[in-house]
Amino acid sequence: MWSLNKKTWLAVGCVVALAGVFPLRAQGQDDYNQILDRLDQPIWSGYVAYSTRESVEKRGDFAVTEWGAHAGLFYFRTGLGDLDLQADVDMKIFLGSGGMDLPDEVGSLRLLFDYVARLDEGYSMRLRLRPGLYGELTSFDGNALYFPFGVAGLKSFGPNLAGLAGLNFYPGFDRLVVPEAGVRWSMSDMLLIDAFYPESKIIFRPSYNWALLAGFAFPEFVEYRLADGDGRRSILLDETRMYIGAEYMWTDTLKVMLEAGRRVDRSIDFRKLEGKRNVDDALYLEISIGGML
Repeated sequence: MWSLNKKTWLAVGCVVALAGVFPLRAQGQDDYNQILDRLDQPIWSGYVAYSTRESVEKRGDFAVTEWGAHAGLFYFRTGLGDLDLQADVDMKIFLGSGGMDLPDEVGSLRLLFDYVARLDEGYSMRLRLRPGLYGELTSFDGNALYFPFGVAGLKSFGPNLAGLAGLNFYPGFDRLVVPEAGVRWSMSDMLLIDAFYPESKIIFRPSYNWALLAGFAFPEFVEYRLADGDGRRSILLDETRMYIGAEYMWTDTLKVMLEAGRRVDRSIDFRKLEGKRNVDDALYLEISIGGML
């Protein structure tokens, strides 16, 4: 549990970072940036996914059902920069205890706030705030409230290529800092390459209605607060996801997406009282739907 002192220092740090960004002059706003300005992501979406039942170091097994939703709330482009507010919810439901008394479900409920200052010569700076509840579903309270944030620099190298490098901070989590870096290259209207950490993918679009994709990803965050009274305090869920998928524009404003793949390098770590346990690889299937502009 955070002390008041830690929360106070975090708030001060966010204010200082924000104050340092806002005075920057927004110049060169007409420069197209592949990372910031693409309009092919849904403004709202929902998904459901299932991972097959696998073993935890021969102690027991479990499967995972996941669901979530995402919604864009508002977007403004002002003389001082871009303001973007979104919200999302994600839940993981464990089917089985894995022989280690897994919680029934964990998840997050959070706001996503981005501020982007557009600078000279294709440069931009992004401040990212992710306040929300990250914990066991039955114990969503003040102890599960965290304030992740991040800072990144971006550079446009023309209309088809852009790069990003930054750090995301998770105060109060055991994994405090997660880097974010890479480039997006739109080779043509048919082919897009995202070479990023934590997620890289290739998207091939043979027609307006269809897109095929393949990639791998690490989770954006891996830690959830457990219910009060659980001496293990939190659970860390680590994995790498490798996948292929397809997207279909059902109408001009509705997209349907299917993704299938394998979860590898999996582990569960309670950090307190119990050490890390390796988990067998698992197959998964995800179906989602989203609304476009």
